[in-house]
Amino acid sequence: MPPHSADTDWIEISIAFWKQLDATRPDLTRAPSVRPRLRGIDVYTMASFWNTLGLALQVFFSTHDRLPDLGPDATSADLYFAMKFFEPIPMQPNPASKLDAENFLGDTSSVRIPRRFGVGTALPANDAAPSGKYWLKLDLGNADHRQVTWPPTEQERAELEQWALRMTRVRYGWSWGEWWYAIGQQRFFLEEDLTAEISSGYELKIVVRRGTPAWLMALRYGVDRDGKRKVGLKHFLPDGQEITGETGYGTRGQVFSSAMDLPAAEGRDAAVAAAAQIGSRFDRIRVDFYVPLVGRPILGELSLCQSNARLALRPASFDLAMRRAIFD
Repeated sequence: MPPHSADTDWIEISIAFWKQLDATRPDLTRAPSVRPRLRGIDVYTMASFWNTLGLALQVFFSTHDRLPDLGPDATSADLYFAMKFFEPIPMQPNPASKLDAENFLGDTSSVRIPRRFGVGTALPANDAAPSGKYWLKLDLGNADHRQVTWPPTEQERAELEQWALRMTRVRYGWSWGEWWYAIGQQRFFLEEDLTAEISSGYELKIVVRRGTPAWLMALRYGVDRDGKRKVGLKHFLPDGQEITGETGYGTRGQVFSSAMDLPAAEGRDAAVAAAAQIGSRFDRIRVDFYVPLVGRPILGELSLCQSNARLALRPASFDLAMRRAIFD
């Protein structure tokens, strides 16, 4: 285990990690490309690869207090880490694009696509949407979405213009191995505020394997007695069986409570069916929906490397159930 300090040489660690992996898993490191699908090892140049692998290892280590283990005892987090570099991913259209996610559905009548305004490569114009509250989002990436009132004031717009300029200069995900977010031109858009729908229902994250739903995660958001935001999370198999255990970000991060009520929502089955259709082109992918109590499910986004390989499930039997469902 490498020391974890400001002086740690993660480039040196990444080279040693690769050499060991090449000796033990040449089925990964020396597998031929399968274009037009792309893998991480296909898109990085040699000059950028060691920095990327080093930062990906550093993120993993800071979360799990160890380096990834891609041997027979690999956890689901280990296998998600490997996915970033070795899994061939179809990229036309780019599954990382929120705006293009609906293109994986032949028929969208069973789901609702969020209303979006002002789509473009620059900040939306002040008259791009009716006055009201929105989420200002990036098409590629999960960072720094902003809840805004539109149109903004002159000062707010100046601040948002600076934010948009910074975002266009950043290749989100590229430096730590989630390279799919960096493929294509960044776009900005305003999305309708779905707070009411999310608060009354729940967010349903469906992991699909080659067109077959394999694992479901339901998240509910609320506020505790102290006025702090809380998140409840339950895991299910497609048949509805709940799989229990502790879910958190690594060894020290946030732990999600499973002690929550999950109300019946009429759009759940439609969400699962739509996720299966979207996931038919992928070896594995997560499809996210907002499921209100009444009405059609609302398509969110697609996710390839769940939580950037930072999610930890305990006890080991809990993680094993996820690994078998998603990877075996």
